[in-house]
Amino acid sequence: MVINWKDVFVRAGKTFIEAFVPMLIAALAGIDFSVPHVAGFWVTVLVSTAAGAFTIAWNVVLEAINPTKEK
Repeated sequence: MVINWKDVFVRAGKTFIEAFVPMLIAALAGIDFSVPHVAGFWVTVLVSTAAGAFTIAWNVVLEAINPTKEK
């Protein structure tokens, strides 16, 4: 099994941006994501990072189950 790590990280980066931008817009619009002692911005970064990490894990699992053939 050969995992294309570049593809995995590109997908994770896209997912990070897809999660980060809407939450940042909402935070800048005044929606309060904060919890005690944590600013809304850091919650946005944490959620986006978690989304990217989930994408990495998901792609690794999918590649293990159904490996793509190198051309």
